[in-house]
Amino acid sequence: MSTKEWVYQSDNGTSLYQEMSFDEHNDNPATIQIEHPKGFKVVSEELSNGKAFISLTAEISVTCFDELAIAWIKNRGIQSRLEEYTLEELLAECNFKWPIS
Repeated sequence: MSTKEWVYQSDNGTSLYQEMSFDEHNDNPATIQIEHPKGFKVVSEELSNGKAFISLTAEISVTCFDELAIAWIKNRGIQSRLEEYTLEELLAECNFKWPIS
């Protein structure tokens, strides 16, 4: 048995919820629901080691992404922990390469 715990719902159809399960083996994943994205792509291929690689990309406005991020941070109660770090410390933990586009 499970229920949706809504974190964010916008007027443009982008929503964020967490599936709250009472099953002890469920990690209660967060789900982003996007209606009418500006663009999207699903890539599925088999890697040389026989494992599957699946990627989902959806394009939303930066404003909507900001709203989702803020709602998630507030919902998880981590805004106070973010204030403990400088921007440089937060970015140092990321594995992306500059410049970010």
